[in-house]
Amino acid sequence: MPTLTEINLADTQLKQFPDGLLTAIERLSVNLSGNQIVKIPDSAFQLSTILTDAFDLSRNPLSRATLMQIKAYCQRTGEDFGADAPAALRDRIKALYPTFSEARSNRFFFELPGDLDAAEPAIEALEQEYEQMRTDLQEWAIDTPEHHPVQDEPLDLQTRAQDQLNRQAFKQLLEQAWRRETAPDDDNLSGRSHILTFNQPIIGELPHVNARLEHVTVIDLEGAGTTTGVNGLLKCVPKLQQLILSKFRLGDIPTQAFNLPELNTLILIDSQIVLTPASNSALSGLQHLQYLDLSGNPLGRTPDVRHVSLLESLYLQETGINQIPEGMFSLRELRVVDLSDNLIEDMPAALFELRGPLESTCDLSGNPWSARSLNHLRQYYLQTGNDLNVEAVHQDAAGNPVQRPVTPEPMEQ
Repeated sequence: MPTLTEINLADTQLKQFPDGLLTAIERLSVNLSGNQIVKIPDSAFQLSTILTDAFDLSRNPLSRATLMQIKAYCQRTGEDFGADAPAALRDRIKALYPTFSEARSNRFFFELPGDLDAAEPAIEALEQEYEQMRTDLQEWAIDTPEHHPVQDEPLDLQTRAQDQLNRQAFKQLLEQAWRRETAPDDDNLSGRSHILTFNQPIIGELPHVNARLEHVTVIDLEGAGTTTGVNGLLKCVPKLQQLILSKFRLGDIPTQAFNLPELNTLILIDSQIVLTPASNSALSGLQHLQYLDLSGNPLGRTPDVRHVSLLESLYLQETGINQIPEGMFSLRELRVVDLSDNLIEDMPAALFELRGPLESTCDLSGNPWSARSLNHLRQYYLQTGNDLNVEAVHQDAAGNPVQRPVTPEPMEQ
């Protein structure tokens, strides 16, 4: 059967796994469901997932030993031969995750850490975690602040009532996120990651969540200048890759952001961030960061990006900085820079040491560049054709128009 891409042997009273199917031939589907198969040959567990993904062994009385093998294989590869989990445990998984299909519930069971005996305690722990999280979130939702976190003025009843409604909505969102019901993160290659997005203002701190939402890879929240803390929330998302916050009142970069090893995007806009020596040093240690945006914050000191070696995009618009970020010109991957509307006067000659070309969307306008710096920017424009959105480079020091040399086209042979 080497040429067959789809094989259907469902409900055919097979008692043994057909050895002829354990080959290196890649097939779209091999349906062996609804039979009397008890054992899968050991050699099946040596096959690539490209091959085993096609199998459907549901509705077969697979032995405990075989289920153990499938569980170990699934934890190693993510594939489960389409086998069924024990019905009682699968039903408990579906109760926790109502949107899961039967196949997804089976897969979840086999992916649980440990052997078969460890599965039920793991499910019980999840049940307890979810109930405790709901209890904690309900307490947070009704505990609305009595005073404004910034102005320290008493909040009227209408404001507190609205804040409680917003907190209840955020509570429900977190519960949905735990149940894996929020929007998927389509940019994540795992295919099982989710996004947490919310645009209603919360007064005070976001909740401290004593649960692990390892499947949440993106958090995108917008406030109204009244949300003062996010560390308690960030502790529950250890695999977060993108943190996007705007219009918060954070005071500094959340310390928990530095404990997210997979973080590649950090966007904290208009959130009253003032860098300290400690946070600036920690920021330089985010070695996997590719995108950094701290625009609209009174940073107080210029970010140090010397060791953020994978950084591709850097946005520091309207941050009050007065110098180029240290190490910026040594970043091999840097392509987009926005330092507009700041107080920078000096553009060093290191501009010409950039490892790659900057994109035309870069913006260095709105800075009081010195005559020497304008000359450097002008030379960069003449060499690359990129004016970095600084209009003054189109004229020389005497106000005469600057013309880029025209590169002659090669003559036809």
